[in-house]
Amino acid sequence: MKALVEVYKHVIKFCTKARAVFTEGKSKKGRCKISKSDAILMTKLTGVRKVFESTGLRTAMKLLWKPFKQQFGDTQDGMAFYIDIIELEVSAAEKEEAHNERAKAENERALQTVHRQKNERHLEDAERFFEGKD
Repeated sequence: MKALVEVYKHVIKFCTKARAVFTEGKSKKGRCKISKSDAILMTKLTGVRKVFESTGLRTAMKLLWKPFKQQFGDTQDGMAFYIDIIELEVSAAEKEEAHNERAKAENERALQTVHRQKNERHLEDAERFFEGKD
């Protein structure tokens, strides 16, 4: 159970970091500063102004310069560790369940054997009874 909690912690940490990649440029201080006249010129010429004011350029640069493994590697490794623990626990639980099912089936076979032997004795007793009367 503790391993599952740790996996959820890492998922939340990953989501928080991933969100930061896309929302970092939204703050006023993260935006590129362009003079109004330059912005008007760029808007008229190519419509690039939106690129500089949005998070697009910042996000692209961050993603280009900081690979996924570097940014999220510790979270990924932590999740992998706890997922391995969960898989081991599940495997152990499955083996225990299979063992219990085999034991239950063995008990059922033993009970059936006892019933069959009892029925065979009753049948033999009945045959002897009828043979003795003839």
